[in-house]
Amino acid sequence: MLAPLQSPAQEKAPPEWLIRNVIQWLPLVERWHSYFPELDPAWVLGVIAQESQGFPYLEGEDDWNSIGLMQVIPRSWTGTVDQLKRPEFNIYIGMRMFSATLRQTDGNLRRALGAYNCGFVGLDAGRCGRYGGYAYADRIIGYWVPVFRMRLTGEAITPDRVGDWLATLGYRWGLGQWYKQEEELRRIFLRLTWGHPIRME
Repeated sequence: MLAPLQSPAQEKAPPEWLIRNVIQWLPLVERWHSYFPELDPAWVLGVIAQESQGFPYLEGEDDWNSIGLMQVIPRSWTGTVDQLKRPEFNIYIGMRMFSATLRQTDGNLRRALGAYNCGFVGLDAGRCGRYGGYAYADRIIGYWVPVFRMRLTGEAITPDRVGDWLATLGYRWGLGQWYKQEEELRRIFLRLTWGHPIRME
């Protein structure tokens, strides 16, 4: 099993080989995105980076025998071990699970990622371990998502199907439509907290 990746405070930037190893799966994220349009591709790539570092046949050494790129647990509703070792199937199931947790949390990304990692019961009981649950979510949101958003802006200028798809998501001229939504939520939070608008610039 891969060791937990260091936090941003301990590691300034991920190695280039790791970014390339994850970004190679972007066409499969694009393939399934129309089924789960609420998912920012940078979130999905962040999960892949944290879960498997982009290695498709990785088998977790956890108690649940998680499999593949998004470390999905084999179950009757998720697929067999052999099915989950297929990158296209693993990413589809992982995105479906991520989408479901996001809907269950009414769009609360941090809680959705924490639940993706160790389930709602474990998350609510605080039984996700040192690197799981909210710590896992914070690593993805605070470390991996910015890395992949920057990379996706570069991928969006490529004149191909994936580049054009990224452009429709706001990555050709910015950091994606989800970044804008997150900025607006921050503004609302500050307004509610302080009772008046605060300039973010």
